[in-house]
Amino acid sequence: MRALCAILVFSSLSLASLGLPGLGDPRVLAQAKDEAKEPAWKGLLKNVKLALDAYYDTKLQAEEKGEQFAVQKAWDDAAKKAGFKDRADMEAQIKGARTNHGAAFSKAYQDSLEAAKKRYEERRKAMVKK
Repeated sequence: MRALCAILVFSSLSLASLGLPGLGDPRVLAQAKDEAKEPAWKGLLKNVKLALDAYYDTKLQAEEKGEQFAVQKAWDDAAKKAGFKDRADMEAQIKGARTNHGAAFSKAYQDSLEAAKKRYEERRKAMVKK
């Protein structure tokens, strides 16, 4: 146990001598407190929002050009842009978050879906008016 404590103290001191944050560094502690305040699913929701926006951007671009719109490919590309492996990976993470975090995540996810659809519809109407 003493050896472990000595290693931790030494590594902390070594990091401090290099100008890197150590275990007792106030910056590290403040960051940990901030991360503890934010629900774990917030990061996932940010990525899902990015994927939704990328999907609707692709859909709008296809409509502007009069091209065929491939839904599955668009979802896979959007998911990759947002940091997921593909659409299936994104859906699996969403399902897991719904299971683990319940109503809070589900409500935020539904709000994100509706907001993304609304932004798409507004942009589509603006495109049609041109």
